[in-house]
Amino acid sequence: MKNIIKAGASILFGLALYFSFCCPAAAAELYFEPQNRTIQQCENFTVEVWLDTQGENINAVEASLLFSQGKIELADISQGGSLLDLWLVEPSFSNQTGEINFSGGIPNGFQGKGKILSLAFSPVPAEADIITAQIIFQNGSKVLLNDGYGTEASLTFKTADFVITAAAKDLPVIISQTHPNQSFWYADKKPLFSWEAAQGADYSYQLIGSDKKIVASGEKIKTKEENIALDFDLSGESDGVFYFSLRQKLPGQEWSQEAAHFRIMADTVPPEDFFPQIGKDEFISEGKYFVSFAAKDKTSGVDYYEVSEIDDWGIFDFININKKNLVWRKASSPYLLADQSLKSKILIKAVDKAGNERIAKVVPPNKTVYWQAGVLLLILVILVGAIVVFKKKKIKVKK
Repeated sequence: MKNIIKAGASILFGLALYFSFCCPAAAAELYFEPQNRTIQQCENFTVEVWLDTQGENINAVEASLLFSQGKIELADISQGGSLLDLWLVEPSFSNQTGEINFSGGIPNGFQGKGKILSLAFSPVPAEADIITAQIIFQNGSKVLLNDGYGTEASLTFKTADFVITAAAKDLPVIISQTHPNQSFWYADKKPLFSWEAAQGADYSYQLIGSDKKIVASGEKIKTKEENIALDFDLSGESDGVFYFSLRQKLPGQEWSQEAAHFRIMADTVPPEDFFPQIGKDEFISEGKYFVSFAAKDKTSGVDYYEVSEIDDWGIFDFININKKNLVWRKASSPYLLADQSLKSKILIKAVDKAGNERIAKVVPPNKTVYWQAGVLLLILVILVGAIVVFKKKKIKVKK
């Protein structure tokens, strides 16, 4: 019997050893999209930071990134569409050191693949024909399990590698009157592109979304004009990043192998609805009243918040808030309220990077009763008036 038990134990140990080598535990992965690409000196490009949890349940990400300083420059960081709901450390960067840092959480946890950030880069002008650049995750970057203990998950990293080539010669320089800065977000989905044309040249173009979908294209625009302008209506397309590419065919020559490029970033949708809360805590602002808030924006990300406290109070004030001459102050959460008596209305404005706004309203606790009483009184007045009118009409009919 003992021999059987020993044999069984040996088999179990062998199986456990086998599976420990053959089926290692999956590790969460931080990576970039795209992971490699060839770009031109004059071309702006976007890189996204992604997380693949590999089946783990994750509730926090803390990362430090390093990019090739002096070869590429970061123009903008967008939190739009991020899987992170709360930012413990807002994304920040330095082109002097080539560093990017952020820390954020997902209160209810997350499993699967999700985007964390979008990074808008531009190559630094250089004399060399070919330059290589890289973006990496630095040591110390980590993700935490949603297990209630803040346990670090096993984690792997992937780098992003780029080859930067000299800009193609003799290609036209593209400009946009509607979206002049390729690193800015605009609340406009009707871009206009123009360029100075070579005499007798043909041109072909493509307008491509960030998902690589061709949303517009045309071929062989022969012209004798000095300038060509093309406008597009992208109202039927999702907000995001678009790339306009242009090839040229000079008289007696083949089509250019390289293309001129121009990037636009469009966001026409305001931040999502959000619900600020009034709070009071002895460890925050010496126990004074504050309002906390956090909004999300799917595309460009929330740029900043503003707060307005309104002294006067009226039943219809919330309906006409946009018609008032309100005083707005830049703010961050938590925001210490100026009116500690809580007699004022509080408005929180979230503004995304394209300038779209969403306003949330907060009714202070000691105003809720008066607000409800005012509404009930108004309804009562309307009902009484309706009854009086009805009775008068009834009396006239009887006569």
